[in-house]
Amino acid sequence: VRSRSALVKAHSFGGDWTEAKLTVLREYLEAYRRIMERNARAQHFNTLYIDAFAGTGSRTERSKVYEDPEQSRDADEFRDGSVRIALQLASPFDKYIFIEKSAKHSSELHSLKFQYPERAQSITVIKEDANKALLTICESRNWRRDRAVVFLDPYGMQVKWLTIEAIAATKAIDMWLLFPLGMGVNRLLTKHRRPPSGFKNRLTFTFGEEDWEAEFYKPDPQAGLFDTEPRFQKVATFDGIKAYFLRRLGTIFSGVSEDALVLRNKKNSPLFMLCFAAANEKGAKPAIKITNDLIKKAR
Repeated sequence: VRSRSALVKAHSFGGDWTEAKLTVLREYLEAYRRIMERNARAQHFNTLYIDAFAGTGSRTERSKVYEDPEQSRDADEFRDGSVRIALQLASPFDKYIFIEKSAKHSSELHSLKFQYPERAQSITVIKEDANKALLTICESRNWRRDRAVVFLDPYGMQVKWLTIEAIAATKAIDMWLLFPLGMGVNRLLTKHRRPPSGFKNRLTFTFGEEDWEAEFYKPDPQAGLFDTEPRFQKVATFDGIKAYFLRRLGTIFSGVSEDALVLRNKKNSPLFMLCFAAANEKGAKPAIKITNDLIKKAR
Protein backbone atom coordinates (compact mmCIF):
# COMPACT_ATOMS: atom_id res chain seq x y z
CA VAL A 1 0.00 0.00 0.00
CA ARG A 2 1.44 3.33 -1.02
CA SER A 3 1.78 6.10 1.51
CA ARG A 4 -0.54 9.06 1.39
CA SER A 5 2.25 11.38 0.26
CA ALA A 6 3.09 9.13 -2.69
CA LEU A 7 -0.45 8.89 -3.99
CA VAL A 8 -0.69 11.78 -6.41
CA LYS A 9 2.43 12.60 -8.32
CA ALA A 10 0.79 15.36 -10.34
CA HIS A 11 -2.85 16.27 -9.91
CA SER A 12 -2.52 19.93 -8.96
CA PHE A 13 -5.28 22.44 -9.39
CA GLY A 14 -7.16 25.30 -7.83
CA GLY A 15 -6.47 27.91 -5.20
CA ASP A 16 -8.60 29.72 -2.64
CA TRP A 17 -11.71 29.09 -4.72
CA THR A 18 -11.05 25.34 -4.60
CA GLU A 19 -10.85 25.48 -0.82
CA ALA A 20 -14.15 27.40 -0.68
CA LYS A 21 -15.84 24.84 -2.94
CA LEU A 22 -14.67 21.86 -0.90
CA THR A 23 -15.50 23.51 2.44
CA VAL A 24 -19.10 24.03 1.34
CA LEU A 25 -19.32 20.44 0.11
CA ARG A 26 -17.84 19.02 3.32
CA GLU A 27 -20.22 20.95 5.56
CA TYR A 28 -23.22 20.01 3.44
CA LEU A 29 -22.34 16.30 3.54
CA GLU A 30 -21.95 16.50 7.32
CA ALA A 31 -25.36 18.16 7.66
CA TYR A 32 -26.93 15.66 5.25
CA ARG A 33 -25.68 12.68 7.23
CA ARG A 34 -26.79 14.22 10.54
CA ILE A 35 -30.32 14.61 9.18
CA MET A 36 -30.34 11.04 7.92
CA GLU A 37 -29.16 9.75 11.29
CA ARG A 38 -31.66 11.73 13.36
CA ASN A 39 -34.73 11.19 11.19
CA ALA A 40 -36.18 7.76 11.93
CA ARG A 41 -37.92 7.56 8.57
CA ALA A 42 -34.80 8.63 6.70
CA GLN A 43 -32.87 5.79 8.31
CA HIS A 44 -34.79 3.35 6.11
CA PHE A 45 -33.07 4.73 3.01
CA ASN A 46 -29.75 3.58 1.59
CA THR A 47 -27.60 6.66 1.19
CA LEU A 48 -25.10 7.09 -1.64
CA TYR A 49 -22.35 9.59 -2.30
CA ILE A 50 -21.63 9.80 -6.04
CA ASP A 51 -18.55 11.68 -7.20
CA ALA A 52 -18.36 12.16 -10.96
CA PHE A 53 -15.09 13.37 -12.48
CA ALA A 54 -13.53 12.05 -9.26
CA GLY A 55 -9.90 12.43 -10.36
CA THR A 56 -7.50 10.70 -8.00
CA GLY A 57 -9.37 11.57 -4.84
CA SER A 58 -6.62 13.95 -3.78
CA ARG A 59 -5.11 17.24 -4.81
CA THR A 60 -1.95 19.20 -4.23
CA GLU A 61 -1.58 22.96 -4.12
CA ARG A 62 1.50 25.08 -4.48
CA SER A 63 2.22 26.69 -1.13
CA LYS A 64 4.15 29.93 -0.59
CA VAL A 65 7.31 30.36 -2.63
CA TYR A 66 10.38 30.02 -0.46
CA GLU A 67 13.62 31.87 -1.02
CA ASP A 68 15.47 28.59 -1.23
CA PRO A 69 14.71 26.98 -4.65
CA GLU A 70 15.00 23.50 -3.15
CA GLN A 71 12.40 24.38 -0.54
CA SER A 72 10.16 25.88 -3.20
CA ARG A 73 10.20 22.68 -5.26
CA ASP A 74 9.26 20.67 -2.20
CA ALA A 75 6.55 23.06 -1.07
CA ASP A 76 3.58 21.24 -2.60
CA GLU A 77 1.14 20.60 0.22
CA PHE A 78 -1.18 17.64 0.20
CA ARG A 79 -4.88 18.41 0.41
CA ASP A 80 -7.94 16.19 0.52
CA GLY A 81 -10.18 16.24 -2.53
CA SER A 82 -13.94 15.68 -2.52
CA VAL A 83 -13.56 11.88 -2.55
CA ARG A 84 -11.50 11.79 0.65
CA ILE A 85 -13.72 14.38 2.28
CA ALA A 86 -16.68 12.05 1.78
CA LEU A 87 -14.78 9.00 3.01
CA GLN A 88 -13.62 10.79 6.16
CA LEU A 89 -17.10 11.78 7.37
CA ALA A 90 -17.78 10.71 10.95
CA SER A 91 -21.16 9.47 9.78
CA PRO A 92 -20.51 7.48 6.60
CA PHE A 93 -22.72 6.97 3.57
CA ASP A 94 -23.88 3.42 2.91
CA LYS A 95 -22.24 3.40 -0.50
CA TYR A 96 -19.64 5.46 -2.36
CA ILE A 97 -19.55 5.56 -6.16
CA PHE A 98 -16.51 7.21 -7.75
CA ILE A 99 -16.61 7.80 -11.51
CA GLU A 100 -13.42 8.52 -13.42
CA LYS A 101 -12.66 7.99 -17.11
CA SER A 102 -8.86 8.11 -16.77
CA ALA A 103 -7.29 4.69 -16.24
CA LYS A 104 -4.48 6.20 -14.18
CA HIS A 105 -6.79 8.17 -11.92
CA SER A 106 -9.29 5.34 -11.50
CA SER A 107 -6.39 3.12 -10.40
CA GLU A 108 -5.61 5.64 -7.65
CA LEU A 109 -9.26 5.57 -6.61
CA HIS A 110 -9.15 1.77 -6.26
CA SER A 111 -6.23 2.14 -3.83
CA LEU A 112 -8.52 4.03 -1.45
CA LYS A 113 -10.04 0.70 -0.46
CA PHE A 114 -6.72 -0.17 1.20
CA GLN A 115 -6.34 3.24 2.85
CA TYR A 116 -9.90 3.21 4.20
CA PRO A 117 -10.43 -0.50 4.98
CA GLU A 118 -13.52 0.28 7.05
CA ARG A 119 -15.11 1.71 3.86
CA ALA A 120 -13.68 -0.82 1.38
CA GLN A 121 -16.90 -2.81 0.95
CA SER A 122 -18.83 0.39 0.34
CA ILE A 123 -16.61 1.77 -2.44
CA THR A 124 -17.33 1.24 -6.13
CA VAL A 125 -15.06 2.73 -8.78
CA ILE A 126 -16.46 3.09 -12.29
CA LYS A 127 -13.98 3.71 -15.11
CA GLU A 128 -16.28 5.31 -17.65
CA ASP A 129 -17.49 8.59 -19.10
CA ALA A 130 -19.29 10.39 -16.29
CA ASN A 131 -22.39 11.21 -18.32
CA LYS A 132 -22.84 7.62 -19.42
CA ALA A 133 -22.22 6.21 -15.94
CA LEU A 134 -24.62 8.64 -14.28
CA LEU A 135 -27.39 7.83 -16.75
CA THR A 136 -27.00 4.13 -15.93
CA ILE A 137 -27.03 4.81 -12.18
CA CYS A 138 -30.07 7.07 -12.39
CA GLU A 139 -32.04 4.63 -14.52
CA SER A 140 -31.09 1.38 -12.78
CA ARG A 141 -31.43 2.02 -9.05
CA ASN A 142 -34.57 1.80 -6.95
CA TRP A 143 -35.00 5.43 -5.87
CA ARG A 144 -37.93 4.57 -3.62
CA ARG A 145 -35.41 3.17 -1.16
CA ASP A 146 -32.23 5.06 -2.13
CA ARG A 147 -31.19 8.66 -1.54
CA ALA A 148 -28.00 10.28 -2.82
CA VAL A 149 -25.77 13.31 -3.06
CA VAL A 150 -23.98 13.71 -6.38
CA PHE A 151 -21.02 16.02 -6.88
CA LEU A 152 -20.32 17.04 -10.48
CA ASP A 153 -16.91 18.68 -10.72
CA PRO A 154 -15.96 18.64 -14.41
CA TYR A 155 -12.79 20.09 -15.88
CA GLY A 156 -14.87 22.15 -18.31
CA MET A 157 -18.20 21.83 -20.13
CA GLN A 158 -18.44 18.04 -20.10
CA VAL A 159 -21.76 17.73 -18.25
CA LYS A 160 -24.70 17.13 -20.59
CA TRP A 161 -28.10 18.62 -19.86
CA LEU A 162 -29.53 15.13 -20.45
CA THR A 163 -27.47 13.94 -17.48
CA ILE A 164 -28.82 16.71 -15.28
CA GLU A 165 -32.36 15.82 -16.38
CA ALA A 166 -31.77 12.19 -15.41
CA ILE A 167 -30.58 13.25 -11.95
CA ALA A 168 -33.67 15.42 -11.46
CA ALA A 169 -35.96 12.61 -12.66
CA THR A 170 -34.89 10.32 -9.79
CA LYS A 171 -36.69 12.59 -7.31
CA ALA A 172 -34.11 11.36 -4.82
CA ILE A 173 -30.76 13.07 -5.48
CA ASP A 174 -29.24 16.29 -4.16
CA MET A 175 -26.92 17.68 -6.83
CA TRP A 176 -23.88 19.92 -6.41
CA LEU A 177 -22.56 21.15 -9.76
CA LEU A 178 -19.50 23.22 -10.55
CA PHE A 179 -20.80 25.17 -13.53
CA PRO A 180 -18.12 26.63 -15.88
CA LEU A 181 -19.43 30.19 -15.78
CA GLY A 182 -16.32 32.07 -16.89
CA MET A 183 -13.97 29.20 -17.74
CA GLY A 184 -16.38 27.76 -20.31
CA VAL A 185 -19.68 29.42 -21.17
CA ASN A 186 -18.65 33.06 -21.26
CA ARG A 187 -15.62 32.26 -23.40
CA LEU A 188 -17.85 30.74 -26.07
CA LEU A 189 -20.13 33.79 -26.21
CA THR A 190 -18.48 35.84 -28.93
CA LYS A 191 -18.94 39.60 -28.54
CA HIS A 192 -19.86 41.06 -31.92
CA ARG A 193 -21.63 38.15 -33.55
CA ARG A 194 -23.49 35.06 -32.57
CA PRO A 195 -21.24 32.04 -31.86
CA PRO A 196 -20.16 29.77 -34.74
CA SER A 197 -21.86 26.39 -35.05
CA GLY A 198 -19.31 24.49 -32.94
CA PHE A 199 -19.65 26.88 -30.03
CA LYS A 200 -23.41 27.01 -30.49
CA ASN A 201 -23.73 23.23 -30.29
CA ARG A 202 -21.64 23.10 -27.12
CA LEU A 203 -23.79 25.77 -25.45
CA THR A 204 -27.01 24.01 -26.42
CA PHE A 205 -25.50 20.74 -25.13
CA THR A 206 -24.93 22.55 -21.79
CA PHE A 207 -28.25 24.39 -21.46
CA GLY A 208 -30.50 21.77 -23.03
CA GLU A 209 -32.26 24.25 -25.32
CA GLU A 210 -31.51 26.91 -27.91
CA ASP A 211 -33.29 29.75 -26.11
CA TRP A 212 -29.97 30.89 -24.62
CA GLU A 213 -29.24 32.61 -27.93
CA ALA A 214 -32.19 34.99 -27.66
CA GLU A 215 -31.31 35.56 -24.02
CA PHE A 216 -27.66 36.41 -24.59
CA TYR A 217 -27.78 38.24 -27.96
CA LYS A 218 -29.75 41.19 -29.31
CA PRO A 219 -29.77 42.79 -32.77
CA ASP A 220 -26.91 45.23 -33.18
CA PRO A 221 -28.32 48.79 -33.26
CA GLN A 222 -25.28 49.84 -35.30
CA ALA A 223 -26.16 47.47 -38.16
CA GLY A 224 -26.22 49.27 -41.51
CA LEU A 225 -28.79 49.20 -44.28
CA PHE A 226 -26.34 47.47 -46.58
CA ASP A 227 -25.39 44.61 -44.26
CA THR A 228 -26.07 41.34 -46.06
CA GLU A 229 -26.73 39.43 -42.81
CA PRO A 230 -28.33 40.45 -39.50
CA ARG A 231 -25.78 41.62 -36.96
CA PHE A 232 -26.01 40.73 -33.28
CA GLN A 233 -24.37 42.02 -30.14
CA LYS A 234 -23.62 40.03 -26.99
CA VAL A 235 -25.62 41.36 -24.06
CA ALA A 236 -24.94 38.49 -21.66
CA THR A 237 -23.28 39.32 -18.35
CA PHE A 238 -21.99 36.91 -15.74
CA ASP A 239 -25.06 37.64 -13.63
CA GLY A 240 -27.29 37.03 -16.64
CA ILE A 241 -25.67 33.68 -17.45
CA LYS A 242 -25.94 32.66 -13.79
CA ALA A 243 -29.62 33.58 -13.58
CA TYR A 244 -30.45 31.83 -16.85
CA PHE A 245 -28.83 28.54 -15.84
CA LEU A 246 -30.47 28.56 -12.41
CA ARG A 247 -33.84 29.13 -14.09
CA ARG A 248 -33.13 26.13 -16.30
CA LEU A 249 -32.42 24.00 -13.24
CA GLY A 250 -35.67 25.25 -11.71
CA THR A 251 -37.66 23.76 -14.58
CA ILE A 252 -36.70 20.20 -13.63
CA PHE A 253 -35.73 20.14 -9.92
CA SER A 254 -38.01 20.45 -6.89
CA GLY A 255 -35.74 23.09 -5.39
CA VAL A 256 -32.80 25.19 -6.57
CA SER A 257 -30.65 27.50 -4.47
CA GLU A 258 -30.67 30.96 -6.03
CA ASP A 259 -27.71 31.84 -3.83
CA ALA A 260 -25.13 30.00 -5.95
CA LEU A 261 -21.51 30.62 -5.02
CA VAL A 262 -19.50 32.36 -7.73
CA LEU A 263 -15.85 31.32 -7.48
CA ARG A 264 -13.33 33.93 -8.66
CA ASN A 265 -9.62 34.10 -9.39
CA LYS A 266 -7.19 36.51 -7.77
CA LYS A 267 -8.17 39.19 -10.29
CA ASN A 268 -11.79 38.83 -9.15
CA SER A 269 -12.89 37.37 -12.49
CA PRO A 270 -15.60 34.68 -12.25
CA LEU A 271 -14.33 31.19 -13.01
CA PHE A 272 -17.07 28.82 -11.87
CA MET A 273 -20.42 28.80 -10.14
CA LEU A 274 -21.07 26.22 -7.43
CA CYS A 275 -24.80 25.55 -7.62
CA PHE A 276 -27.17 23.25 -5.78
CA ALA A 277 -30.45 21.59 -6.75
CA ALA A 278 -32.62 19.11 -4.86
CA ALA A 279 -34.68 16.52 -6.71
CA ASN A 280 -36.76 15.27 -3.77
CA GLU A 281 -39.83 17.40 -3.12
CA LYS A 282 -40.04 16.68 0.61
CA GLY A 283 -36.37 17.20 1.25
CA ALA A 284 -35.88 20.24 -0.98
CA LYS A 285 -36.88 22.96 1.47
CA PRO A 286 -34.48 22.03 4.33
CA ALA A 287 -31.73 21.22 1.82
CA ILE A 288 -32.02 24.67 0.23
CA LYS A 289 -31.96 26.36 3.64
CA ILE A 290 -28.78 24.52 4.64
CA THR A 291 -27.18 25.33 1.29
CA ASN A 292 -28.02 29.02 1.44
CA ASP A 293 -26.54 29.29 4.94
CA LEU A 294 -23.33 27.56 3.85
CA ILE A 295 -22.91 29.72 0.77
CA LYS A 296 -23.47 32.94 2.71
CA LYS A 297 -20.81 31.84 5.18
CA ALA A 298 -18.41 31.02 2.34
CA ARG A 299 -18.58 34.49 0.79
